[in-house]
Amino acid sequence: MKTVAVYPFPSDNDSNTYVKMILENAEAENLKFIPFENSVSKTFKMDSKKVQEVYLNWYENFEAPELWVTFRRLLKRWFILHLLKRKHIDIVPTVHNRQTHDTKWGHLSKTFTKYLYGNAKNLLILCENTRDVLKETFGEGFYKKKLERKCVKIPHPTYTSIYPISTKDIRKAYCISDKDMVLLYLGAIKKYKNVELIIRLAKCFQRKGYNGKFILAGGCSDIDYLEQLRKETQGLTNLILVPHFIGDEEIDGFMKAADVFICPLNIESSLNSGSCMLGLTYGKQVICPKIGTIQELNYSMPYTYVYKTKEEHYTELEKAAEKAYSDFTRNVVEYREKETELKCYMESRFSPTITGKKYYDFFMKEDN
Repeated sequence: MKTVAVYPFPSDNDSNTYVKMILENAEAENLKFIPFENSVSKTFKMDSKKVQEVYLNWYENFEAPELWVTFRRLLKRWFILHLLKRKHIDIVPTVHNRQTHDTKWGHLSKTFTKYLYGNAKNLLILCENTRDVLKETFGEGFYKKKLERKCVKIPHPTYTSIYPISTKDIRKAYCISDKDMVLLYLGAIKKYKNVELIIRLAKCFQRKGYNGKFILAGGCSDIDYLEQLRKETQGLTNLILVPHFIGDEEIDGFMKAADVFICPLNIESSLNSGSCMLGLTYGKQVICPKIGTIQELNYSMPYTYVYKTKEEHYTELEKAAEKAYSDFTRNVVEYREKETELKCYMESRFSPTITGKKYYDFFMKEDN
């Protein structure tokens, strides 16, 4: 029996299903997952004979608005990693992003991340582009010496059969015509996701008289930012703001109502996207920047784009959305057929079952 401690360990009310999917599909009679509690005292008591590895996700995300709180968290996590090394318990983090989103103390985050990756037994990466990002971030010398041979690629899974089937008709609930194209944003509403660009795009669609409806659905913990968005949406008849946490039982309904998934991520920090994978799970094409995960799907993604500046981001976003709208209105039957093809493609290559087997194989190898 091999035992792997996991951080964060999913709970019944956990809003992030990524780790939960992996554990449920990788666990077996000879592979057990237990919670890794971010505690110095409990790490001190850990026994390498009972726990062989610690599997970490987003462990580098510890920043707080106050510098002293951030520094205290950094020291605590550094000491925990030091204890794990002393106890010969292997550390296996996942590289999710280019850098921490909404970072205020970036130099501290980068310093800790370099220590974390440098002392890991393996680095789990979700796309090959991660290797270039690691070189760019930490330097080619450090990458060659400390990271290159550690990288193991296991792609982000889809959310196939994860969420319960919903009987709620979202189009009917929000008075959306079957002729309207629904552009859906679903996920946490945060500044790095550039939701204000979607509002600007909705204004463009309304000005041009397009039959498009925008839905922005997700919780927002930043009250000031949410108030800013509310003000910007005033007078828009083609945008529906649903500013609350979308529970598992609601997700299927929103996804079925959508015709395209829109997610204008910040390319400076984003490398992978669970939100985009959710859209693709349902066969929805995504309007988003060409981040690492998207580039490596080996499938036609006609509404993705690249940008360098904030203004260029909006310009490219508008072009992609215009193309999606044109394709939808020109031949809706063909558009729906392509949805089905995309859904089948994603499920056949990236389902939780397939990905879970890869994680099982990874953890059970005698020498990762």
